[in-house]
Amino acid sequence: MRAIFLAAPLVLALSACLDSNEPIRERIGLVDVRAYSNGGTPVVRARGVFYRIGGLQLFPAAPQPCALYAYTPPVASDNAGQTISAGANVGFAVGGFSEVAVAAPLAVYPIYNFPAGAYLDFVSGDSVTVNIPGATGGFEPMTIRARLAEPFTADTLPTWVPNEPMNVTWQPAPAPGSVMVVSLRYNSTPGSTRPDLEIACAFEDDGTGTIPPSLANGWGESVPATREYVFMRSRERIVEFDDLTRTRVRSLYEYPLKALSDAP
Repeated sequence: MRAIFLAAPLVLALSACLDSNEPIRERIGLVDVRAYSNGGTPVVRARGVFYRIGGLQLFPAAPQPCALYAYTPPVASDNAGQTISAGANVGFAVGGFSEVAVAAPLAVYPIYNFPAGAYLDFVSGDSVTVNIPGATGGFEPMTIRARLAEPFTADTLPTWVPNEPMNVTWQPAPAPGSVMVVSLRYNSTPGSTRPDLEIACAFEDDGTGTIPPSLANGWGESVPATREYVFMRSRERIVEFDDLTRTRVRSLYEYPLKALSDAP
């Protein structure tokens, strides 16, 4: 589940088969629209990668039971494997404003990113329109409109009680179609300073979720200095251009929000 909900979309494609001898290779587009805090105001930045590959399946986001995973802090990287071109740039529009995600000049395997510091303003209920121009021998042209994940706040985690479930609460979604991912990270080794384990849960976005005692105990018995947690609202839309061409647009709003200045 962590790969599905929490990792960058690039990771998904790298886990698929990129073998040029694969008998059926689809065109897959992965577009990520993520919220950041611009001095306290939520804004979004976007990133996209496009592949011709076999073996990558896209499943709609859905609630999943809590589970424990190994955790390594994410590292910003432009290594997305053997991507294909989707045109000179990919356009994004929210309300009356627009921005383009561009690839590095002369990139052999392009990754499309907003320029450093660029962003789009948005408010709850807004949608993003993604314009993929396409390229000869590359990705097909597509235009996709998708609702953005709405801003929200969450309550602090409750005090842990041994062998009791942990109930988490947040502002529920104002419209159906989203999933709330709650991630608790920690390290149980005395003297540690960084988390190495993660409890990840994907809940119905109705404002409440329960972490079972078997997992909550690990959090409660961990080294306090290593604990951190995030709530993440996820909305997505998967669009098929034809039988061999699909694009997923995923919008993510994390609480607490990361600063725009820290955005990759």
